[in-house]
Amino acid sequence: MSYYAYSSDPGNSSVWQLRGRRSPVEAIRSENRRRIEVVVGPIHEQLTQQGTINTLGILSLEGEPLQFSTLQQFYKQTRRQAFWRDS
Repeated sequence: MSYYAYSSDPGNSSVWQLRGRRSPVEAIRSENRRRIEVVVGPIHEQLTQQGTINTLGILSLEGEPLQFSTLQQFYKQTRRQAFWRDS
């Protein structure tokens, strides 16, 4: 995972190099759900397409859910795989 966080391959920005409105760190610190979705969403999508992660959850310091991406898709796929294994 650290490779993807620090990677600056052509077409990919290192997560830690992004500043201001494009910074995922600042978006999460703001705890603004829409801002998190806009900033972190494309990064999550890229990591999903690369097969690095399939689910992402972001919580506030108090433990409140701020963003969950593809959690429902993950559960649907898990149930489908369990069905095919049991058949």
